Amino acid sequence: QKKPVKILAAVQIASASGRDILSGIFKFLEDHANWQFHLIQYDKDFLPEAVASAPENGFDGIMATLPGASGTVDALLKTPLPVVFVNVGFQDIAKRRRPCADVRNDNAAIGHLAATSFLKNRGYSSFAFVPTNDKRWHVERGNAFRETLSRAGMQCATFSSAVRPDAPIEDGEGLADFLSSLPKPA
Repeated sequence: QKKPVKILAAVQIASASGRDILSGIFKFLEDHANWQFHLIQYDKDFLPEAVASAPENGFDGIMATLPGASGTVDALLKTPLPVVFVNVGFQDIAKRRRPCADVRNDNAAIGHLAATSFLKNRGYSSFAFVPTNDKRWHVERGNAFRETLSRAGMQCATFSSAVRPDAPIEDGEGLADFLSSLPKPA
């Protein structure tokens, strides 16, 4: 019997995307019974020491969807183990000189698909984009959503909050007023 493949996986399962990633891991494990995953769920628990000690603790690789605590990214860049980065967007990944993979969503395609779906299948004539934050993935999706609508000759209102500019979605009253003001069906 082959030695089990041990993977240190840092996946934030508090988010829907993290749970989807974990679901994918479990589906993979159905066909790979000799793989073992040690799961770390929170940034605060994904420490540089865990990464640095992974080789001596018998791990064969690391999968990271979290940036981890301070210093963890540097440890990931230096570890001799293969690392799979999933939607983390670290600028320093290019500096890594050991085996790694950088797996990311195509955020522009997601924004385009959302707009196309609304244009073709729903019959809407009024569109809006509500940003949740200024993270790169959200900005890329929003830009592609608006650009796709613009190419189709449609306008797209974008919500902004004077109360919560850093997290507009949390301005419930402002968001309600914004959505109420849109021509219907929106």
